[in-house]
Amino acid sequence: MADDDFLEVHVDETGDRGFGPRASPVFCLAACAFRHSKAHLVTKAMRDLNESLGRANVPMHAREHLRKHGRKMEACERLGALNGTVRLLYVVLPKNLVNSDSYLRDPIGAYNYPVKFLLERVSWLARDVRCPARVTLAAVRGLPPAKIRDYVNLLYRNPSLSSIEWPWLKPPLSFSPAQQRVGLQWADISAMALHQAVVPKTHPPHRVEPAYINALAPAVWGKRDLESYAVKSMVEGWHQSQTWWPAFTARVPVQ
Repeated sequence: MADDDFLEVHVDETGDRGFGPRASPVFCLAACAFRHSKAHLVTKAMRDLNESLGRANVPMHAREHLRKHGRKMEACERLGALNGTVRLLYVVLPKNLVNSDSYLRDPIGAYNYPVKFLLERVSWLARDVRCPARVTLAAVRGLPPAKIRDYVNLLYRNPSLSSIEWPWLKPPLSFSPAQQRVGLQWADISAMALHQAVVPKTHPPHRVEPAYINALAPAVWGKRDLESYAVKSMVEGWHQSQTWWPAFTARVPVQ
């Protein structure tokens, strides 16, 4: 590793932070991590995906550009094939298991608290691979970056509030529109894959589609147990409710 190398960690979200009748059943943060020295491989993979899909090499947005099953599968298979370069990890907030008086029901808390769990796991990954991490979050509509920075600063000033390994995180926490970072575009694809696996389709027979998350499995951070590291649910019991979880776990290489 070069002395100035670091992990680029790009974070996007899926679902919303609401709890009303029309809100999404889950909120999730998805992170795509890779060494800065390998960023050219990640960029090339996106360029190759765009070329294969017959698109100009312009920013990818999963919801807009990957509407059909075949396009989703190709994008996820190409991301999964970056398993020697990329590590994927998630934090999931299953809303049906959240208590009515929980801090998580606050729209800001519903984002910030998952960020704490994500930063913990990013710092542990950085420690394990001996390479400090620099985190970039996709800009969130209606949530000023200052609200997130203030919360992260609170965690930094009060080490007992988290298990973040601060020496392995490189400041500052940054924010960027997804279109400006290839890593955020891959994180968007990763978030889409998990969303499809946990949120039933709106049309009958209202099934979930785990094929996309299974295609990503080779690139998921494989530290065991996965429930504590790469796919962290903020509420106990969620993993057991996912029918695809055992097969997915078996596909993730042990690290």
